[in-house]
Amino acid sequence: MLRECEADHVKELCKAAAFVLTKLDGTTIGLGLLCLDCRYAAVRWPGVEGIDRRFGTPTEWAVIERELTEGLPATPLSPLTACAHVLAFGTDARVQWVGWAKRMEVDEPSKTPAVLDALLSEAANLI
Repeated sequence: MLRECEADHVKELCKAAAFVLTKLDGTTIGLGLLCLDCRYAAVRWPGVEGIDRRFGTPTEWAVIERELTEGLPATPLSPLTACAHVLAFGTDARVQWVGWAKRMEVDEPSKTPAVLDALLSEAANLI
């Protein structure tokens, strides 16, 4: 994770990639976040309580890192991409990268997933 020293403690800065999940007709059915720094992957489905945590293998995370570094298209991703596979696994959702979520500052690394969950829930409430 990127680290920034401040006074007597270290704050964690995490950067998450944001995705929209849609039906074939383009209707939004969910929002997703991927954060390489903490290997966080989750989807928030509107109308469903809670966060749907997603999990990737070490190989998938290596490919996700490469995909994000090389850049993703502004069109729906191929279901064969690691980003789409991890976020939409077990569904027929199409995945499209929408950009980088705001950088989050976290006082304790163990709180990073909860901070990302809150960011995802906040964004999902807008759709």
